[in-house]
This record gives sequence, structure tokens and C-alpha cells, in this order.
Amino acid sequence: MAQGRQLYDTTQSTQREWWWLNGEQRLPCKPAQWQQYKPELERALSEKYDAMRRDGINTGLLLDLTPWHIPYQIWRVSPVTVVNRNATELLGHSAVGGYKESLWDPAVDSLPPSSLLKHGGVNYAFRKFIQVHRDDANMLLEVDP
Repeated sequence: MAQGRQLYDTTQSTQREWWWLNGEQRLPCKPAQWQQYKPELERALSEKYDAMRRDGINTGLLLDLTPWHIPYQIWRVSPVTVVNRNATELLGHSAVGGYKESLWDPAVDSLPPSSLLKHGGVNYAFRKFIQVHRDDANMLLEVDP
């Protein structure tokens, strides 16, 4: 799972940190599971996110990481209610990319070890971003409304 963090200061500049959740994708997660993207990826993610917002795009491919030799893509997808009876753990729940939507709402003690979080004043809203292997991205398109 990928997500963006924002800090708004009095000069109206925006700082963001982008993190992905390593290991088991379940709550509660441990702060040490979070891995911060490299600065050049954070810049690219922020630029693409700003473009999505500016263009009024709510879902879709945010960034393909292939140019950085990483076989993943980052998507923003909408939650769906799971109706597949074979998905017993998710049946009847709202899900994002095959995970319970609640994964995008971790407790404060499960958040990444962010310098922005330590200084307060952070508006941290999980935006339903998900990092998927590029070979599996077509499955997101099958369920995204």
C-alpha cells in the first residue's frame, strides 16, 4: 500500500512523504514496516498526484516505477464492496485492491516514523493508493468501478 502525507505551513508550501507498507498487509501494522520511497520517487509521485488533483482525476495509474527499475505501479483506486462468496475474509466488506479498506485507516501508533508526523500539524489522509506488481495491475482494472 502506498500513501501520501501533506504538511501545510503558513507559506502555503506543501511537503509530502511517500511510504509503502512492507510485509504483512494487515492491521495492526508496525511503524517499522513502513518504507519511505527515495527522494526522486517522492518528487515524481507528488508531481503526478498534483496533476491528478489539478485535472480532477480521482482514480487511475499514478506512477509506473519501471523507469527506476522497479517492477511496480502505484494506483489510486476506489473501494468496492466484496460480493464474491469465495472471498470469505472480505465478503460484505469494503475493499481496496483486495485488502479491507480499514487498512488505509491505521491507528496513530501504526503510522510510519515520519519526521513530518513528529513535528505535528500534519494532515494525513490515506488516499486509497496501492502499489501493485505491474503484471497484476490488470486485476485492479477489473474491479475498479
